[in-house]
Amino acid sequence: MNKSRKIKITELNRHLTCFLCAGYFIDATTIIECLHSFCRTCIVPFLQKTNQCPMCDVQVHKTRPLLNIRADKTLQSLVYKLVPSLLKNEMGRRREYFASNPDARRSLPPNAREERGELGIESLFIYTDDEDISLSMEYRLPRVAPPHPPPPLADKPNNEDETTTEESAERKRRHSNTNETGEGELVDLRYLRCAAAVTIKHLKKFVRSKFGLDTSYQIDVFYKKSEEEALFDDYSLMDIAYIFSWRRTGPLALIYRIYEPNRKRRKISKVKSSTNLKKTISKEKSSELEKTAVVEKTSDTNSNGRPTSSYAERSAEPPIAHTNNVIVST
Repeated sequence: MNKSRKIKITELNRHLTCFLCAGYFIDATTIIECLHSFCRTCIVPFLQKTNQCPMCDVQVHKTRPLLNIRADKTLQSLVYKLVPSLLKNEMGRRREYFASNPDARRSLPPNAREERGELGIESLFIYTDDEDISLSMEYRLPRVAPPHPPPPLADKPNNEDETTTEESAERKRRHSNTNETGEGELVDLRYLRCAAAVTIKHLKKFVRSKFGLDTSYQIDVFYKKSEEEALFDDYSLMDIAYIFSWRRTGPLALIYRIYEPNRKRRKISKVKSSTNLKKTISKEKSSELEKTAVVEKTSDTNSNGRPTSSYAERSAEPPIAHTNNVIVST
């Protein structure tokens, strides 16, 4: 799988800015004839003067061009998510305006919260980098053995004949491999509060430091409701919240798993193994010959008590002829 690449917001500005005011879309409105989008406060006055699109000059409508424009909520939500501070600033400006113009506020319908500036990032499920996100990290059996198993329960006191229901349930939970839902035993559960810009790589580093693991151990992090694929290291908590539509109804549930390092065995080819075997046999034969030669040398002596040469040395020497007690070398 190709590694994901982060792009700068400036590379997307041409898709998120209005052609008329050169600013980010506010109340994005799209012309249904050519699908070009503009700010509502920019396109409405423009179409009151002409019936053509300001970008491509297509005719919007012959007589009533305002009938062929539509509010684009999807595009506006995308702009707010990519530029989170834009929503906060815009809602602040609207509240200031209606605070100084109470008559204009009374003219709005009761359910127009966005127009009055009462819409927050919580209601639109928009997250910012500096926002704190609550999350839970679970580690369960039986994928791998935990680095630090849970401590056993205290022994039952002698003066008590029966344990309470809570103690029995706790003992059963700690000393069983699975629970009622079929999941592994809960070994470690931690609740954290981190900035939305924290990445999966930071969480893995946190797990390594808590359990004292080196880099040879592999750690995978999953979203609890989707364990098919591990999360990438460069994913931030804000990315995970958007991908899995987290709605702040509870902690962002994550599961991590620890895999022991693989002990790779050295593979030897058949040719190498046979060659090494031949070398070993030849070394053994040569060592045996040397031992035999040493034994013969120590055991074979002449009449003068001086040791004679070994068989190998005698075979290498030239033959000797004996004549009239005189040794003549031929």
